[in-house]
Amino acid sequence: MIINNFTNYYQNIKFTSKITTEEVIDKETVPYFKTPEGQMAVALNKQALSDIKTNINFLPKPVEECDRKIIESDRLEDCRRWTNWVDPKSGKFYTIIKKRDNINGTKTVRVLDDSGKLIKECNIRPKKIVVIDEEGFTNDDTQHTMSNNLIGHGFLVSLIAKRTNPIANVETMIINKDTKDITEENLIAALKKVLKRLKRGEKIDAINISLGSLLSLDREFCKTQDSYTIQRTLDKIAKNDKDKKNAQEYTKLKELLDKIGRYGTRILISAGNSGDLSYNIFCTGRYTEPVAGLGNDGRVSENSSSRRLAIHYEAYSHPIIFKKGGLEIEGYKGAEIPYPKHYAKIAGKSADGNVVTKEKLEEINESTNPEDMIYKEKLKDGLLLIENEPVTIKGVQYPVYSNVADEESMIDEFYLGATKDGFLIPLSYYKNPPLEISGTSIAAPKRAAKLMLNDAMQEILHQKD
Repeated sequence: MIINNFTNYYQNIKFTSKITTEEVIDKETVPYFKTPEGQMAVALNKQALSDIKTNINFLPKPVEECDRKIIESDRLEDCRRWTNWVDPKSGKFYTIIKKRDNINGTKTVRVLDDSGKLIKECNIRPKKIVVIDEEGFTNDDTQHTMSNNLIGHGFLVSLIAKRTNPIANVETMIINKDTKDITEENLIAALKKVLKRLKRGEKIDAINISLGSLLSLDREFCKTQDSYTIQRTLDKIAKNDKDKKNAQEYTKLKELLDKIGRYGTRILISAGNSGDLSYNIFCTGRYTEPVAGLGNDGRVSENSSSRRLAIHYEAYSHPIIFKKGGLEIEGYKGAEIPYPKHYAKIAGKSADGNVVTKEKLEEINESTNPEDMIYKEKLKDGLLLIENEPVTIKGVQYPVYSNVADEESMIDEFYLGATKDGFLIPLSYYKNPPLEISGTSIAAPKRAAKLMLNDAMQEILHQKD
């Protein structure tokens, strides 16, 4: 059975792993880390640690107005057009802005230095990242707000890749779009499509798989054996599964991953979220690059799996900030994720003019009074609110509203709270703050996007004018 490596937490996670960052991240004795790719992995791992401590996502101050308009904008479409980047080789800081998508498939990119001055504008052939994932629910689904699920899995994984690397082409392949089942068979079908495209000559620079099938190993074995032995042991267990179908699907999946890897496509796979004795068997391929998670204390997250196989490390958790325009998870200015469809009309707005009592609601349902027609329209559109008991957080009282809708509107009732500035946001924020999105499902697309951003930027910086 495939699981997605994604979890939501309504509390701060405590990271108590006793494995030091030096033991896990440097791995000087492992041959891979002496290759150029391995050295880059080490550099980006150390950079990820630094980002956790210093928050690299600060707001630069561009010199030119055209750049300022994008970077200082709160609009969703502008927030996804730029990012910060530190050259792992030189340590120099840059801001990258996607100026436009061109008809011929290229992108026009502007590169600013740490002072906000333009140092280069050029056209690039974007790197291609294919995210293979499961649908979960989509951003348009009607979800009851009292649940913590505001974002679908595949949607989030793709968003992380796009937000981390705005100058790449990120494509999402949903493996369960038709069947709704998340199975190895569906994943194999998706990988066959990728391989077919590669055989036809298409360039796919990286694929990301934030899914897994987990096996647990003995603690003493994990402590005493090297990564090669663990990998070989997992492979043997999976190939000899008593369920012949499982064994055949694993063998086929690994074979496809190896064939894809031979085309030079980087294969980033989430390590899993079940702790240090758990291993994602998708990580046993010759070309697969497992991505594990780092906690807020700079140590490996106690939830992160596939410890001895992991090559890459990125932040495991991201706080969700509710803003007028949507959700922000990457620490940049402005919202990055639009509110789901059923919130979109009311979230970020004021409750003024939309609040009625329960008694008034009953009157509106029966009324033929023209003055009540405006309320009937709001009811139909899901904009009408009833005030509930307020919540008190750290001594401050906030009003809480329930949204109401008539049967024809097909919008479930959901709850919103008002911020100190008076705009409405999902009540999830108040129920158990702080809300975090966590999991190696987030770490994997972030690293895939970083690798492709790094490759693109090296080409840009060394491109002849």
